[in-house]
Amino acid sequence: MTAPTARLDALDSAKGIGILLVVFGHAWRGARGAGLLPDEALFRLVDYAIYAFHMPLFFFLSGLLFLETLQKYGTKPLMRGRLTRLLWPMALWSWIFFGLKLAVGQSVNNPVGLQKIPIIPLPPYEHLWFLWALFICQSVLVFGYALVPDRIGPNVLRGVCAGVAVIWAALNPYIPVPSLIWGPMF
Repeated sequence: MTAPTARLDALDSAKGIGILLVVFGHAWRGARGAGLLPDEALFRLVDYAIYAFHMPLFFFLSGLLFLETLQKYGTKPLMRGRLTRLLWPMALWSWIFFGLKLAVGQSVNNPVGLQKIPIIPLPPYEHLWFLWALFICQSVLVFGYALVPDRIGPNVLRGVCAGVAVIWAALNPYIPVPSLIWGPMF
């Protein structure tokens, strides 16, 4: 008999759907960049549908259990974990992805040269922006949580975060993106 796990199958299924949408979305845009999709209206319809949904899904899912994770590990261990689980993979995959693009030369949709090497991978390199954005968002939450008195319950914290998220989403089209470094978080 196996020990029960604390994993929620619905969350794992939602992540799987999100991953499939990410892969399809990048392939879809790559096919267009290669000139394989002549129908512009169909391309835009599918592209908008996928990109309006899949990354917000991942950020929503990462936030669902974030408070429990923060309470379980505490602020310092969680921030160390964010460095190793978000920033290090962002840096590593930036260099790997850049190296692969450099190696294949003109065979890619957007060729690169050595002068563009991401020595410090900020701003995030191409599609890896989401790791930086998630790191910044979670860092803000961790530092905010450290300032919140213990007497405020988890449901109040969730409500405040949900309210801020809804207001931010409504105002986001009107918020100027301050830079390539902070822009992905917005």
